[in-house]
Amino acid sequence: MIYCLIKTIRILIFSCFKYEKIRIMPIYFIGINLDSPTAHYRTERGYLTQIMRGIYADSTEDLNTIILQHAVRIAKYFPKEDYL
Repeated sequence: MIYCLIKTIRILIFSCFKYEKIRIMPIYFIGINLDSPTAHYRTERGYLTQIMRGIYADSTEDLNTIILQHAVRIAKYFPKEDYL
């Protein structure tokens, strides 16, 4: 009984993920979702653009839009007396 219930829940969850579009974030933070050597390599190849130290964005995306969408997240990395 429990096995059937677990199997049904698993099927429902995976069927929802199958049809839902997963959005990948176009912004990367060193230490959170990107490491330093990978960031350096991808910047040299032109895949990433450095916004500021430790914060990178996809080169294919519009940087102004990315910065406005993630302004609070980026501002967290500034010292307290600075502003975005």
